[in-house]
Amino acid sequence: MTRVGIPYEEALATVLAAVAPLGPETTSLAEAAGRVLVSAIVADTHTVPAGHPLRPQELALLAAHGISELRVVRRPRVAIVATGDELVAPGTPLAPGKIYDSDSALLAAMVSRDGGLPLTVGIAHDSVASLRMRLADAIARGAELILTAAGSHNGKHDIVRTLLELEGRLYFWQVAMEPDRPLLFGDLAGVPVIGLPGDPAEALICAELFVRPTLLRLGGHNELSRPKVRATLEIAVARHPNRHYVRGVVRHAGAGYAVRPRSLEHGVEAALAEANALVVIPPGVGMVPAGSPVEALLIDRV
Repeated sequence: MTRVGIPYEEALATVLAAVAPLGPETTSLAEAAGRVLVSAIVADTHTVPAGHPLRPQELALLAAHGISELRVVRRPRVAIVATGDELVAPGTPLAPGKIYDSDSALLAAMVSRDGGLPLTVGIAHDSVASLRMRLADAIARGAELILTAAGSHNGKHDIVRTLLELEGRLYFWQVAMEPDRPLLFGDLAGVPVIGLPGDPAEALICAELFVRPTLLRLGGHNELSRPKVRATLEIAVARHPNRHYVRGVVRHAGAGYAVRPRSLEHGVEAALAEANALVVIPPGVGMVPAGSPVEALLIDRV
């Protein structure tokens, strides 16, 4: 049964319950950095645990004991499908009414960063038939997770939700958070599908909150959450009826942290590039005044 407007925690739990760590593969010591061991290795009095990314010092320890190959969890193959008649690939001449697809580049970079292998299978037009063709190609190429960008709004171009309802399964559509409405989760032919907003700023936020933990779970990681800090708001921020995730810049301030939310007034790309955190604005009405303490999820170094 499809659920609509569910809480963020329930939505993420639903996604994570539907995926499990992938199977093992053997890799050389030189290519194992950041990967996760299938099972712990004991070297003298030291144990290199499974479930945590291998660091240089642990690889050095294993090398010192003559180990040259490791059994690690496979990297997930992740297909990326942007949707929209208005989209063209970068490098293509830009005709009137067209825009370049930036979502695919954004999501491919995030997938690589978080240990996945991105499979870009092209842009789907605003039709179920076109999307079906792209997703069939993704599944044929061995995708273990599919990410779509746009195509899940309520309306005639709601092709992702329509296809999953017709030919797959749809577990939830819409989450009680901001940004929320275009976000969905389901599966097609047994492959999990996360439908993200088409707006790059919203896609980044939703990918951080849903795609990153999913990739880490598939890759065998134990720690799925971003580090959190309490920070003081430098400017007032408007509340929403639901919990609101806002891009922001966290900096050191005395013995603690301060955070300045980033607006889109200077462009989406600038706001994305400068943000190093997602600021969590609690639900309510009115404004959260400057000087208030808030929670910030760190997505980059402070």
